[in-house]
Amino acid sequence: VYINYVGKLQDGKTVHSNGEEKPYKFKLGSEKVMRGWNLGITGMRIGEKRRLTIPPSLCNNGGKSVVELPKDSTIIYEVELVKVR
Repeated sequence: VYINYVGKLQDGKTVHSNGEEKPYKFKLGSEKVMRGWNLGITGMRIGEKRRLTIPPSLCNNGGKSVVELPKDSTIIYEVELVKVR
């Protein structure tokens, strides 16, 4: 899947984004992205936008944190599914 995303802490500070870059590409269900993305993006349609509230327990990919964050942080992602291949 290809997505555009912006991740913010609950105080509004942006911590993770693909901004002006190309859409981020990954295999849905892979361990290369946080578990919260795999759960939240499943079932999306091209062009759909979702707000994903990812708790600390789902901000990892099987034990290792994907993004450096303050301890026990929840991230709120605005995600748009751009393409499915």
